[in-house]
Amino acid sequence: MELIIQEAKAYPVKVENFGEVKTWLNNSLEKYRNLAFSDDEITAAKKDKATLNAFRTALEEKRKEVKRICLAPYEEFEKQIKELVAMVDAPLSEIDSQVKKFEEMEKSAKLEIIRGYYESAFDELGTELIPLEKFFNERWLNKTYPIKDIESEIIAFAAQSKRYIEILEAKEEFSAELVAKYCETLSFGAVLEHEQRLIEQKKQLEQKKNESQINNQVSQTQATSNIKSQSVQPTVSAGTNFNESCNQEARTPTGYKTLTLRFTITEDQIQALREFVKTNKISAEVVK
Repeated sequence: MELIIQEAKAYPVKVENFGEVKTWLNNSLEKYRNLAFSDDEITAAKKDKATLNAFRTALEEKRKEVKRICLAPYEEFEKQIKELVAMVDAPLSEIDSQVKKFEEMEKSAKLEIIRGYYESAFDELGTELIPLEKFFNERWLNKTYPIKDIESEIIAFAAQSKRYIEILEAKEEFSAELVAKYCETLSFGAVLEHEQRLIEQKKQLEQKKNESQINNQVSQTQATSNIKSQSVQPTVSAGTNFNESCNQEARTPTGYKTLTLRFTITEDQIQALREFVKTNKISAEVVK
């Protein structure tokens, strides 16, 4: 159906004596340019302001009047067109609703086919390891996306994931953590970075553990040395000239006992033992 539009009548849309009015107004306003009123001229200034405001108001009212006249035919035309559009929108909305429902049904059916491909491809790995939602491509639901391409992509991804997981499970260290990282990120590069962090953390822990063990051994050695340095009346068997540093003239009071001891000690500990024997006037000799 073709619309037949009735032509609107011509209305005045311009000022016929625009040039004349503009010239008159320009001359009349000349005296106000760069004008500075003194205190005595404020009353006259207010009068001039009122005159200019009145003229401006007359111009604006005339503009609005002509605008209403010019727009009247269009407003009637717009009202009629909107009424016709509303009549079309009613069935259009209903049709659109049914089309969307049909498209949603098509997408649901396609999703079930995709889920079947997924369960088949991930049957060996296990669907709980990498859920479909983890790598689902929303474009797969588009009507123009071939279902065969979707099947190929899922099969290829499942094979790749199986290969990566087998590699990670064969590692001697951190295999469980690395498999979990792959299932989380689906990125083998991210898994390798995570492995390096785990290795570095292990090195740091081992280093701290070794340092702690060394500190404990040093403390135990020092404690043993202190206990040995407090022993009395030692007869030392050593490969050094211990007897040379001892006081050979130290007397041996009655009631003392003679003990034969064997020490495995450092040079510093030997020197400390010499000082202990000398200070306490203990008789000592080297046993060959």
